[in-house]
Amino acid sequence: MLDEVAATGEALVVTKRGRPVARVVPTEPPPSLAASVTFLVDDDELMAPIDTDWDAGR
Repeated sequence: MLDEVAATGEALVVTKRGRPVARVVPTEPPPSLAASVTFLVDDDELMAPIDTDWDAGR
């Protein structure tokens, strides 16, 4: 039944002793993430070295 809901896009009402108890509906595809990222720095600033000494063995 779940495959049928997915294939047809139609909701399915589940009943118990003739009374509706649940509705199975197809999921909506997630929204596209294309063009959803905003960069707050340019590439040069992102790749610039930092002036902080650190010890990786610590």
